[in-house]
Amino acid sequence: MRISVAEAAKIMGTTSLTIQQMMKQGMINIGDVMRNKERNTYIIHSGILARHIGVTEDELLNQLGKRKEYYGAIKDI
Repeated sequence: MRISVAEAAKIMGTTSLTIQQMMKQGMINIGDVMRNKERNTYIIHSGILARHIGVTEDELLNQLGKRKEYYGAIKDI
């Protein structure tokens, strides 16, 4: 599941700009930075972010108040 930069910043206790800079510089690997001429797009993966901060993906999504989708079905966590 994708997590926004703002959500990742909230979970990690920092700012969105810090998350973006750290991802661009390769200081943290929690997703992908898609670069083009006009702007960058940040794709943060919930499972990778969860491992990075030492929690399960379900715990992370619960902290964010999100639901995880399983093969088209939605599971409340």
